[in-house]
Amino acid sequence: MTLCELLIFIRRNFIAKKQNTFAKRQREMEKKYKAQEKRKRREERKTSDDDLVTNPGVIDEPDLPDDAI
Repeated sequence: MTLCELLIFIRRNFIAKKQNTFAKRQREMEKKYKAQEKRKRREERKTSDDDLVTNPGVIDEPDLPDDAI
């Protein structure tokens, strides 16, 4: 194997590793983004559930005439 062939071989393997590393990093970033969005949805759902629990009577009270009080 000549020096030129050796350099080409090394370069091809190095580039392939870089591309695989890039793809792996992209997958990891997508996972982090997805987890972050899921965490946001949970927090929103949790806060909306807390609002319903703190004021349950407001929704269920029947309308009474003013003189009934």
